[in-house]
Amino acid sequence: MDKRTTGGAAASRTRNILNAFGPALALILVYGFFSALNARMVSFVALETIIQQTVIVGVAAIGMTLVIVSAGIDLSVGSIVAFGSVGAAYAMTTLGFGPEAGLAVAILAGAISGLANGVVITRFKLVPFIVTLGSLLVIRGAAKGMSDSMPINLERTWLGSLLASLPEGWRWALFPPGAWLMIALAILTTLA
Repeated sequence: MDKRTTGGAAASRTRNILNAFGPALALILVYGFFSALNARMVSFVALETIIQQTVIVGVAAIGMTLVIVSAGIDLSVGSIVAFGSVGAAYAMTTLGFGPEAGLAVAILAGAISGLANGVVITRFKLVPFIVTLGSLLVIRGAAKGMSDSMPINLERTWLGSLLASLPEGWRWALFPPGAWLMIALAILTTLA
């Protein structure tokens, strides 16, 4: 067998492995670097905090992956996440909605924002980059206006416990329920 053919096949295998496991390897290297700088990074509490903070961005990233794979772009995703969160919190604190209705408000706020972007892009044949850049500012402003640019504190409900620290008897689950939901959503997305 020709050395160039063997070398090309090995390079192709290496490239495939790096494509599949590169992001996980990079995450492990970054975690290892910061763990070497600070020993407190190597604790269950630190890992749990990292996972809790990753879930919201991870779920948004799953949706953005679908947008990017379909050759689109949406710069307003972060603002839509904030708008949905503030909408849910506002509905639960000011309007007296329960957590189920608050969740429905968050989903509805995100769906309406996405629909507005989609209609403007498709009906008026505008560039998605420009439309979502503009809607980023409008939607973020709406979220800030609804909350008076202040945090909205909620009572403890099952909705908030999706990302809360695990109780002592539930440490076997490793991650909060919200993290497992994100993992399930990622798996379902890869199967679609």
